[in-house]
Amino acid sequence: MLKETGRELHMASPKDVALIAKSPVKTDVRDSAKLAHLYQAGFLPECYLPPPEIDRMRFVVRQRQDLGRKVALVKNQVHALVTRHLLDSEMGGLSDFFGVRGLQRLTQLPLPVEARAALARYLRQLTYLAEQEEDLQLSLAQLATDRKDVRLLMSIPGVDYYTAVAL
Repeated sequence: MLKETGRELHMASPKDVALIAKSPVKTDVRDSAKLAHLYQAGFLPECYLPPPEIDRMRFVVRQRQDLGRKVALVKNQVHALVTRHLLDSEMGGLSDFFGVRGLQRLTQLPLPVEARAALARYLRQLTYLAEQEEDLQLSLAQLATDRKDVRLLMSIPGVDYYTAVAL
């Protein structure tokens, strides 16, 4: 956000700024003065600050990863619900509860009212998360086609736009 104001930013590596860490009196004023002196002398141990475009890509990738974790959580809750009611055998050995046949079987399970309501909530959450995944996939695809380095990575067999943008 500060970069967008047009100001020049310098981020110091905290572990490399031993002068401040060893200081007996720690105040923001004193610490900032010491950092300013280190910068003026050319001794400020700076961290890499990615350009705004890379920041935006990383943000979208983090959102997509977070969404993947949420999907896994809800799917695990569905599996736990089925197992809790000892209905694994009712699923007929399906490996994918969330394919067409799996979803049909899930909705036909003989569950108590509360469990059926929970299952319905989980399935609605999965539908919503799938829509969000589509939106993020479109954003990632757009980012992928806009960057030459990402297109180059995608020329490697097995590397799709999600992997290329994440790298």
